[in-house]
Amino acid sequence: MEKHQDYYKILRVSENATFQEIKQAFRQLARDCHPDLNPNDANAAERFRLLREAYEVLSDHQKRQQYDRLRNPQPQGTQINNDPSPKNPQIHYVRGVDKIYSQDYWGAVIALSEAIRFHPYFIEAYLKRCEAYLQLGREVEILKDCQQILKIQPHNAIAYYFRGRARYRLGYIDSALRAYSKAIGFKPEFAPSYYYRGFTHYDLGYRAQAIADWQTYTQICRQQGDERGYRLGLNTLSQYSWLHYQVTLGALKGSRYGQGVFHAYLSLVALLRNSLGQIPLIVQAGITVFLQLLSDPVRGILTTYSQFNKQMTILVSVVLLAFGDWAMVMGVLSYREIAAESILPLIIVGLMPTLAIALVSLLIRYLLAYDRDWSIDLFLGSSAILPLAILILFSNLLPDVLLVIFAIFSISHTILLLYGGCSQLLNVSESLAAIIIPLMILSSTLLTTLGVALLF
Repeated sequence: MEKHQDYYKILRVSENATFQEIKQAFRQLARDCHPDLNPNDANAAERFRLLREAYEVLSDHQKRQQYDRLRNPQPQGTQINNDPSPKNPQIHYVRGVDKIYSQDYWGAVIALSEAIRFHPYFIEAYLKRCEAYLQLGREVEILKDCQQILKIQPHNAIAYYFRGRARYRLGYIDSALRAYSKAIGFKPEFAPSYYYRGFTHYDLGYRAQAIADWQTYTQICRQQGDERGYRLGLNTLSQYSWLHYQVTLGALKGSRYGQGVFHAYLSLVALLRNSLGQIPLIVQAGITVFLQLLSDPVRGILTTYSQFNKQMTILVSVVLLAFGDWAMVMGVLSYREIAAESILPLIIVGLMPTLAIALVSLLIRYLLAYDRDWSIDLFLGSSAILPLAILILFSNLLPDVLLVIFAIFSISHTILLLYGGCSQLLNVSESLAAIIIPLMILSSTLLTTLGVALLF
């Protein structure tokens, strides 16, 4: 926390504001500066980070009390909490926090130890002392403090996080993994637990889980407006996953954090023209998205969409669209020969299912007043059609029994992708998704049938 920041002014509330007033103010202001809703505003991410930081502090009773004490320090010689005695643990706690800010970690340990001596159940003091011990490399002391915290608060996620850090440094990788997992279970939005659990997974040989943890860490940091954490996640992924490095590097170049190689208002034609040199990168991104969608169709669609900025999302969608169209055309050609003049109409028909889903998605966003650019519709349409396109591609090569099984798998996967798109990207309820998904399937079927009737 920087001392010049006034969280009450950032949230535009009074110092006596209630929790409901703080929550309402945050919701009203978040829409004005959310990075995803303001893609052309380079400062939106920083404003949203400060706004979220202010909300997290002022909406937590203990953090708010601590912030108020640091914001309005009492002059020397005045009473604090009506207790001028040096035995007041709050005095020593504030001193310890100040020493951590000034990187005097031994001084912080001494002050925080005094706070704990006068108040043995002072959880915040234990946690801050763990932070100081971590900087000093005193892993055994961290474990002792974590044990004491968990006796008082058995579900304290931060204590499990520090336990994981200490055990990992001591070489107890399996034990560290369990500690991080418990921290995530009790506080899923605490990003550092994912980051360090990724290293335990990697050391144990679970490379896919490590990449997934670092992706989650990067995504949470992006949502919370933590630019430093977001860059750290990208750099870690670049170091441990070459393919992901190629993808995220391109995304970073055009992101709001990197101040973009491309401007958000460029047309698709100009974007493609300026991106010819990145064709291998875009193809690699398409392969990554394809594999992630196959492995996790419901949550994977949001994970893959969140990895890219608008320009990269459009380019990846075009790659997926081109692959799906090619698969459909090749599948049809494997059944029967078609005259050369009929190839172009067949290509157009192959695009129609994707366009139909994208149009329905666009209509839903318009009706719900969901402020998001059209790249989300194109991404949803091109992703959802992939399983069916692969089914058509291999339909003439499979025996009837395997074809039926593959068809059930492909159709189910498409429905799951549509559900994931509705719930994760469009943010609609399950009851509304139950209406939208059949509407998307029906519209794509009708539009494709109409295209066949008109072009052939």
